[in-house]
Amino acid sequence: MLYEALAFKSFKNSDIYIPFSVLEEIDTFKRDMGEKGRNTRRFNRFIDRLRGQGSLTQGLELESGTRLFISKNLKPQEPKALGLDLSKTDHVVLATALSLKEQYPKTQVELVSKDINLRIKADVFGLTAKDYDTGTAPDFEELYTGSKKILVGEKDLDIFREQKSLKVSALTKAGPFYPNQYVILQNGKDKDFGRYQAQKEKIVSLFEPSDPIWGVFPRNKEQRFALDALMNDDIMVVSLLGKAGTGKTLLALAVGLQKVLEEGSFQKLMVSRPVFPMGRDIGYLPGDIEEKLNPWMRPIFDTVEFLMGLGKKASQRAEDLMSRGLIHIEPLAYIRGRSIPHQYLIVDE
Repeated sequence: MLYEALAFKSFKNSDIYIPFSVLEEIDTFKRDMGEKGRNTRRFNRFIDRLRGQGSLTQGLELESGTRLFISKNLKPQEPKALGLDLSKTDHVVLATALSLKEQYPKTQVELVSKDINLRIKADVFGLTAKDYDTGTAPDFEELYTGSKKILVGEKDLDIFREQKSLKVSALTKAGPFYPNQYVILQNGKDKDFGRYQAQKEKIVSLFEPSDPIWGVFPRNKEQRFALDALMNDDIMVVSLLGKAGTGKTLLALAVGLQKVLEEGSFQKLMVSRPVFPMGRDIGYLPGDIEEKLNPWMRPIFDTVEFLMGLGKKASQRAEDLMSRGLIHIEPLAYIRGRSIPHQYLIVDE
């Protein structure tokens, strides 16, 4: 349940027993601010709703044909001397599985857990133990990538380049388009790039900077797509996903500086990122709040200084912009409940 809140829905036509002690154990995670806490709270809410349909100990049938039991801590009758310390949750789970195996000798009893050590222990006691795996890994080819490739004739490609747009009605076999979806128009080895404008039902040409944006120029089609979306004030929310080092933060910061300092489209540039300690928490660090946050915000400072240019002057320019309030860097946890009008907001990582 910590790994996937409603994991039991993945099993069809089965009886699922969750020992009472497991409820006690996952309850310790309900205040966790991470994924485990969210999954615990979601699981608890689902069980609470299910509780109104009948007895959890007698078993309640789910839509998948599976019956869910919250079982009391069961102890096996035979053999009597197993050497299990039932003060440990893992041993209670083993005892419950062994007890069910005794009650239903003709039924396949499986212990499912993400805990490797528990699966090893189960094997010692002759239980069938499996890792939790739904077996339904996503087909990445079917996920929305934000762009699509379509084959066009030479005439259509020429019209697009000449008029800077192309009507979707001319592309009868292109399939459906999504608003602001990027399009690769391909004719043999010749190709061009555009973006679908839903209001006019046209594919329009991308933003082409005459000069680099704060020294940054796109070097592949994905960076061209990202730069076009970021520079377009009609697209108010842009989500960038990619591997480390592909330019997500760099492009966003470059466009943010352009919009705030050059175009004046926004009053401030705010950059926010979460604080996830890999060692000691923030409270162990010396200094005031700004000094404590400096290690987490350092990647942002480095990128801003890089965009300002090399040398000491770049660092001074960056600090000057921050002191004037034009660039503001703040942890993600501190912006909850705030109103942030007329600001270019980057939520990093």
